[in-house]
This record gives sequence, structure tokens and C-alpha cells, in this order.
Amino acid sequence: MGRKPAHRERIVRTLLFMLLMLCAIEPDRAQEPTARDLCLLGQRQMEAGELQAASESFRSAREMLAHEAPVKEELVDFLALHQYNLGVRFNNAGDAARALDSFMECLRLQRMTPRLKDAAFRDGLLKGALSVTAYLAVTGQAPRALEAYSLIEQTPGIDQQSLAEVSAGRGRILLAAAGTDPARLAAAAEALSDALRRDPGSARRSRDLAGVMARLADVKKRAGEIDSSLEAAAEAERLLRQALTLDPSSPWTRIDLARQLLAARRYEEASLLLGEAEARLSSPAASSSRDEDAETRRRALAETRDNRAVALYNLAVDAVNHAAFEKVEPLLGPVCGVSPEWDRTCRDFRQTARTRQAAFQQAVSGHEKALSANPARAADLLALGDIYANVGDYDKALRYYRRLESVGGATPGLAERIHGVADTGSPTERRRHLELAGAGVELVYYRDGAAADLETALRAAWLRVSALLGADSLQGSLRVTLYPNRRALRERAGYRVGGLVKGNYTAGQVSFFETPAQTVLEWVSVLTHELAHHAVERLSGGGAPRWVSEGIARYVEGETAVVDRAGLTRRLAAPGLPPLTRLGELMERSWNDPEAYLDMRDEALLAVVAMAAHDVGSGPGGGASLQRLLSVLRDPSMDLQRALPQALGMTLQQVDDAWRAALRRNLSEQAP
Repeated sequence: MGRKPAHRERIVRTLLFMLLMLCAIEPDRAQEPTARDLCLLGQRQMEAGELQAASESFRSAREMLAHEAPVKEELVDFLALHQYNLGVRFNNAGDAARALDSFMECLRLQRMTPRLKDAAFRDGLLKGALSVTAYLAVTGQAPRALEAYSLIEQTPGIDQQSLAEVSAGRGRILLAAAGTDPARLAAAAEALSDALRRDPGSARRSRDLAGVMARLADVKKRAGEIDSSLEAAAEAERLLRQALTLDPSSPWTRIDLARQLLAARRYEEASLLLGEAEARLSSPAASSSRDEDAETRRRALAETRDNRAVALYNLAVDAVNHAAFEKVEPLLGPVCGVSPEWDRTCRDFRQTARTRQAAFQQAVSGHEKALSANPARAADLLALGDIYANVGDYDKALRYYRRLESVGGATPGLAERIHGVADTGSPTERRRHLELAGAGVELVYYRDGAAADLETALRAAWLRVSALLGADSLQGSLRVTLYPNRRALRERAGYRVGGLVKGNYTAGQVSFFETPAQTVLEWVSVLTHELAHHAVERLSGGGAPRWVSEGIARYVEGETAVVDRAGLTRRLAAPGLPPLTRLGELMERSWNDPEAYLDMRDEALLAVVAMAAHDVGSGPGGGASLQRLLSVLRDPSMDLQRALPQALGMTLQQVDDAWRAALRRNLSEQAP
């Protein structure tokens, strides 16, 4: 055998010393057992395999010693050694709770005498106690673990590494019980911050704290505390990057950071990190690993491949929606082989991309050909400006609009279009705070004269949403930002704000833009729609699918009369409209596709109309039905498939059938 590590040699020397002292211990001949008698009895019981009896004898001896003066230090040493060995025996037998009892008894002994100063013995004891405590913490015995951590951190001479383990363990327990409570999450973050402060070179500590900050960011966002949410999210990202610097080879930190970026829809960097994590998880060394983490690695590899497919697929969607068709195939290549489901998704999207590319190129070439014959043709200049504005190429759109402006003549809507695509630079941000029915609203705007009209429109929209979805549906905090034009909204308000969008909602934030000709009444309409999204999120706790939120927003806005029912009915047969089970996914994909997206918005609205019209027993329909559904969806264990029968007594398939049947019936009744 090779040479034993130095700390093990010290432990052996300590144990030999204690055993030599045992030889000098004589049993007390008094009629009543003394602490010494109990120590020897416990030793014999432990040697006979009577571990529980030995534990009781040693505990009685420790209690007796605690009341004796002066302290018999040789007995304390003897008892500490045997309590430690007893803890090891219990742990080896799979009895973690009794193992911890023994280790804690040993720790209590250390406060009785300064004699137990051997670093090797103390380190071994702390390591055993921390290991068993961590196990109990994750097996449903959190109160016992918290008690143990409090005792461990009081150990004389405890090192910073062990104190870091105590803080980290306490933080993990607090996190497990925190749920979505901001105060409890903050307490968990404080404990984990202490662990990181004591052990600043630990990648694991940085990762643990980052996880709490990411969850806290989400909770703050849902509560509308936007600045706090952004700060927490930025701190989570900083900590993960710090962890990656400390441990550059770790696939796990890459996975955690990629999750953070995916949640923020920063798909490009996320896909790179996931690709690196996949390479590390599938390396020959990882694949041949026979350790207990092999199954964990296998599951992580499957999840990593799927998440990378999500990131690359979304980048391909962005490429199509920005008319960068040449980027689509390189992005889709790694996606298509991930699973049969991804194969089908790739085939469908390739067809969509080809169709969109052909339509885009045909439209552009047709208008450019007409302009080559007549450079001043207004219809073609306007159409090309609109095409490029719709795909977010605002500078090119502006050039066509300016060319049209230079031609002369009156072109309805041209001034609005030019205003919408102009680069506004960096205008001064203005703010105003409002209190509305138990909610704090921060108004953000960029033009001095906008404040009064913005407040008027917001109050009117607030009343409309509250009347239908309930007075408490808008409680909490909210930020409402009025951008100076459409381009500023799309470039600054968040991911996937398309050319068709009048406003945008992300958790706790409503964004829209102003135009020269816009009226307060139009602002009320936009704000009603976006506030309804906010109410849906508040009532459902973020559990409502995207299409449900969109349908409810349009229902509250009062758009049931503006649906192109005749056109929608024709498309029911050819090319067909998707089932509700796929509607959210397809809306995410087609956010900037005028025909497909508008059809799906109409479908979402009509499905919500069918749900709102469905009474449960004697209960009212309309907004009350929708409130019941959103309340059920608030349960994290619920999805729409299970929530609908409970809330409305109908299945998702019945909702799908109902809106289609109602559409056909409506058209039949209107036919001459």
C-alpha cells in the first residue's frame, strides 16, 4: 500500500493516544453507575453490536459529565472517540438520523473541554456531520438538519470551508421551502451569499447562489418589480460566468447559464454554450464513466440536445421573419436529427421557410421590376417600404418612403410610415408614478405633452379590464412605457415585437408607441389589450398558455365583431387551421407572418368566446368563466388539458370543436 495521507496518520496517532488512556481508566466501584461506568458499558455494547444501547449509555455519560466539576478530560476524550466511531457505524448501516445524533453528541463534548484540539480528529468529525446533515436535508428532515447546522457552526476551531458548507446547506434548505415567497428567497440568497463569501473560489457556491437569484428575478418580474427583477437576473448571469471562469471545463455551469439565456431569449449565445456542454457530456471520458453520476449525465445530455434544438430553431424562425433566408438551413441542420418530433418540426418549417422566401422574393422582384420601368411609381415605392418595415429593415424601408415623398403628391399614411421607421436616437426618458386601485403604476414616456393623455387612456383601459376580469386582476406593480415610434418599440421593448404589433406585454411591463395621428381612444384600445395580458398573468400565476392570453386580451378589448369569419371559414378547409394543442407553438413561430398570425389570433379569440359562453351549472359565463379557468391554472400542477374540465366542465377538444361549429353556424345564419 502507498503512504497514508498526513491527516490520516494524525487521526491514527490520536486514536492510539486515546486508547492508551483507556487502559488507565478503572471502573467506579460505587453502587450507582458513574460517568466512567457508563462509558465502559457503552464500549462493551458497541463491541457487541448493540449500537442503540451504546448510544443511550454514551448520552447518559455525557449528561453526567456536563454536571461534574472539574471536568474529567480523559473521559471526555474517551467518550468523544467512541461517539465518533458510533456515528460512523450508524452511517455505514444506513441509519443517517442516528449517525447524526452521535456526531452531534461528539460536537457537544467539544464545548466541555479545550482538550479536543486535534485538527485531524475535528476535521473528520465535521466532515462526517456535514455529510450526514446534507443527506437528511434532502430526505425530508429539514428541521433536524437546521438544528445540526446551528450546532456545527459553534464548533471550536471550525474552519472557513466547513462554515461555508453550513451556510450553503442552510441556504439550500431555505430555498427548498421558499416557493415563490420573495422574503424566503431573499433569506436563502443571504445564506448562500455567506457561503460564497467564505469560499470565494468555489464554482459550486457561485452556481448555487445564481440559481436563487434567477428564481428571485422571475418572482420579482411576475410581481411587476421590474428594476429588482433585472438586477437579480443580471446578478445570476454574473455569478454563472464567475463559476465558469473558476471551472472552465464544467458542462453543468454551461447548462445553467444557457438556461438563463434561453429564458431571456438570447438564443445565439445559449446555443453555443449548449453545444460546448454537449461535447463535454458526450466525450469518451464522460461516456465511459462508471460513477454514480452516469445516469445524471445521460439525462443532462438529452436535455442539452433538446434545449440546443430550441435555441437553434428559434434563431431559424428569427432568420425567416427578418428575411435572412440564407441562414435557415445552417441553423436547422443540427436540429433535425435530435428526435423524430424535431424531424417533423424541421420538415414543416423548411416548407414554411421556402414558401415565405418565394413570396418575399416574388413581391420584391415584382415591385423592383415595376420601378425599373417607372422609378416614380408610388404604389411600388410604398409597397417596398412596407415590406422592409415588416421584416425590421427600417433603414431600407425609410429609403423607399423618402423616395416616395420626393416624388410629390399626396400619399395617405406616408407621414405615419416615415415617423414609424425613423431612428429616434436616444431621447430623454420621463417618468410619472400613479396609484390605481391598489396597484402602483410607473409611466415611462419620451415626449413632454404625452403624460396627461397617457394617464387618461390608462385609467379608462384599467376600468374596462377590471370590469370583466375582476377588481383584483390588476393588483401589484406595473410599468407602462410609451415609445416614440414603432421602430423604437421593436428595437427596445423586447424580443419578437413584430411589424404587425401595436403593443407588447412582458411580465410586469406594457409597451406601445405613439404616432402623429393617434388619438387617446386608440391608446385606450391598445392599453386594454395589453393590460388584459397582465391580468391573465396575475390571475393564472403565469400558467395560461400564450394563445389563451391572446384570446382573452382580444375578448376584453371587444374585438369579436372584427373577425373575418368568412375568410376564416374558407381556411378551415384549405389549408386548414391548427388544433388548439399546437396554437401557442405556431403563434410563437409565425409572429411576423401577416396571414398566418392573424388567422391564429382570430382562432384564439373564437376559442375564448366559446369558453366564455360555457356556463357551469347555474354559474355565470363571460368574464366569470374566464376567471374560474385562470384561477385553476394558477396551480403549478395544472395544465390547460386538466384545468378546463375542472373550471368549465369541458375538454380542450370540445372547446376546439365548439368554436369551429359556432363559426360555421354563424355564417350559415347570415347566408341569404
